[in-house]
Amino acid sequence: MLLVATVSLVPASVIVKSGFYFTGIDKWFHAAMYCVLAILLFLAWRQSRFFTIKAITVLAFTLAFVYSLILEILQATIVSIDRSFEWLDLLANALGAISGIFIMILLFIKKK
Repeated sequence: MLLVATVSLVPASVIVKSGFYFTGIDKWFHAAMYCVLAILLFLAWRQSRFFTIKAITVLAFTLAFVYSLILEILQATIVSIDRSFEWLDLLANALGAISGIFIMILLFIKKK
């Protein structure tokens, strides 16, 4: 989660200067980061015997989405250098989290 926060809050000019940037790639990065985050959350809670798959799915998505929302708000309020709140980033984050959970559900169903 710290890596996601760091990448989300670093000034955008640092990412552009890295040379690994083209228009629209940031949305793919958002989706990929939250896909991985949701998978890790799913796996962490999957180890617990206290939660059903349905509960894990809801928890993983909710935590990833709320974390995403908090980081977007921080971009708009605290980290004002080259950063701002973007609805499309939030959408990409949500789609990434949903993708990660979907992958885990497919893998879990295959194991049965």
